[in-house]
Amino acid sequence: MSDFIGPGTPVTLKIVATTAEGFAEIQIVDSSDFVAALLANEVTTAGNQNAFGNFLAQAIEELQAGNTADAIDKLNKAIARTDGCPLRGAPDGNGAGRDWITDCDAQLVVYSLLNAAIDALTAP
Repeated sequence: MSDFIGPGTPVTLKIVATTAEGFAEIQIVDSSDFVAALLANEVTTAGNQNAFGNFLAQAIEELQAGNTADAIDKLNKAIARTDGCPLRGAPDGNGAGRDWITDCDAQLVVYSLLNAAIDALTAP
């Protein structure tokens, strides 16, 4: 291959096609891996960190069983535990809606991944 500068090195491009469910699962797995690697000062407790991972594992199980609505419900429950910074500028404090991820940068990563999964599952 060449252009006005001269001959160049061939470039290989790999394109992978997937279903909406497959894309959503990748986003959920990435989020789960990210949450599992968070440090103690980035979450409320280790138990809540594990519970968050359980929400995500349950969402994947629902997806694999073809229960998209139930998977979305699990994802929404997980998002509710990490939406303070993206929506209100700070982690949600004590109470029923408390964020389990307390680091704003971490919240943004997880919030983005999980919303991308939901967007894929609800796209027309």
